[in-house]
Amino acid sequence: MAGQEFVEVPVRILGLQKDDIESRKAELKFQKSLQALGRIHRDIIEARAKVKTSLLEKDRKRMRFKCSSDFPKNSSTSKKKAGPSRKSSKG
Repeated sequence: MAGQEFVEVPVRILGLQKDDIESRKAELKFQKSLQALGRIHRDIIEARAKVKTSLLEKDRKRMRFKCSSDFPKNSSTSKKKAGPSRKSSKG
């Protein structure tokens, strides 16, 4: 198994802002999670995530993810809530 690699599958993420660093971090985290799942389930056809972002006090955000993965026989859905994060004030 050491020589087998994860095959890239189509990934769709809806609801993330294109130019936000926190959104990019969330996207990378989703892709890493998908790669980890792909080591166990090599037959993933497609992965999707819907993200709802709400703003909190002091430039903080909360992101809620609803993730789905399609397999040849069935599909799997998972919900995850990301905790508040602070916006970077570097500029």
